[in-house]
Amino acid sequence: MCVLAFANTAAAVPGAAADLDASIYHGCAVTNCGDIVCWGRNDDGQADDQIVTSGWLFGSPDAWNDVSTGFFHTCGVDDAGDVLCWGNNDYGQLDLVLDHDMWRVAAGGYHTCVLNGYGEVFCNGFDRYGQASPPNELFVDISAGAYHTCGLRPGGDILCWGYDGSGQSLGNEPTPNWAMRSGEEFVDVEAGSRHTCGLTNLGAVYCWGRGSSGQLHPAYDDGRWGEVQPGFWSTMGDFDGLDAGVSGTCATSDNGVECWGSPFSSGGNYTRPSGFAYEDVAVGSGYVCASDPAGGVMCWGHSAHGAATPDTITGAVCPPSTSFDFGGSFGPIGAWD
Repeated sequence: MCVLAFANTAAAVPGAAADLDASIYHGCAVTNCGDIVCWGRNDDGQADDQIVTSGWLFGSPDAWNDVSTGFFHTCGVDDAGDVLCWGNNDYGQLDLVLDHDMWRVAAGGYHTCVLNGYGEVFCNGFDRYGQASPPNELFVDISAGAYHTCGLRPGGDILCWGYDGSGQSLGNEPTPNWAMRSGEEFVDVEAGSRHTCGLTNLGAVYCWGRGSSGQLHPAYDDGRWGEVQPGFWSTMGDFDGLDAGVSGTCATSDNGVECWGSPFSSGGNYTRPSGFAYEDVAVGSGYVCASDPAGGVMCWGHSAHGAATPDTITGAVCPPSTSFDFGGSFGPIGAWD
């Protein structure tokens, strides 16, 4: 287990963690200073042990506000709506860099999708299963899994596209409402490797897809999807945060965090630590990282390639600027045609 506010390796990072994301072997955080810091496996430059500083992309003061991690690449969105991706580009997953007005980026296994301020989704990269071919629909949020992508629609349902071999895309049809309560709608969607979960406005979590490792862990399951109920394992309040990893899922509430699936049901170092106020959670492959309201970060689980051993975020006052020397591979910068 690793308990930290980030450990000092290459350089301490000023500020506090404001947003987290994790993939198989690397994780990243956006700080309240507008910087991105990544850790873990770095053979393609996806987690360069440096700070991707605020304002680096176009030399402007715009801060980063969103980060997403794929298998071997990473993407970020800044306050101006500009997107930059770095790391592996074998399938062109870095080549989707749109010019302004991007709101969200979702890095999947070997593909990347972005959501603009008009609700439109654009994708690039590996597309064998259609995961990089979004439907002609409008969305308010997106999430990319290994080989499928999901979007939250304005009406509060979820529509997925791409690989559906385990039912993670629900036949590429919108989520049905027969299992949901009156007035309930989805407010978040999280795509894992072969499963998908959604968080509703009533604090419920529904999961569907592959459940062989317990990643669905439903209290109710009709064979297609199941509702995960707070209090199923321990006393919990309603869920208010959610993330899906390779074969595990975690959700936060006022009373802490609950994780299910592989390997978090096996105990030992995979058991969630107590005495930590959970604000955000990011699930990788066999490890989890979480932040507290003050921006401190804790990781637990298996730390292959240092995935659960981030650098130190100091909590110090944000500096006016930070030098940056990046040696990785970036996608080209240009407007979407």
